[in-house]
Amino acid sequence: MKKLLIKFIFFFLILFFTLILFLEENLELEYKDICKINMNDLNKYVKVKGSIKNIKNYKNITFITLTNNECKIDNVLFQNLDNLNNLYKLNKNNKKKEKELTIIGKVTLYKGNFEIIISEIY
Repeated sequence: MKKLLIKFIFFFLILFFTLILFLEENLELEYKDICKINMNDLNKYVKVKGSIKNIKNYKNITFITLTNNECKIDNVLFQNLDNLNNLYKLNKNNKKKEKELTIIGKVTLYKGNFEIIISEIY
């Protein structure tokens, strides 16, 4: 009886983890309008798109202000190798005067304003 119970539990654990992996790969964040970011989004990941209004580079951090026609949001890029490579490719491949970015990151609150800590940029 114990062996059957162990097999049963093992089978459901494998099924559960397979289902989680499948859902993780197939769930994609939908675009969130910059103007609609609010307290409900705090500490959650969002995907936003906008034009670069301003970029400020410091030693290990880059601040990118994204804007759409009505709103703007500050984004913080902690410079690791992957992020630097993505930013370099973006700047190299995008010769338009007003560059458009897609950013995925975590919404935080800094000095009363929403900002996004960037995890992906393209």
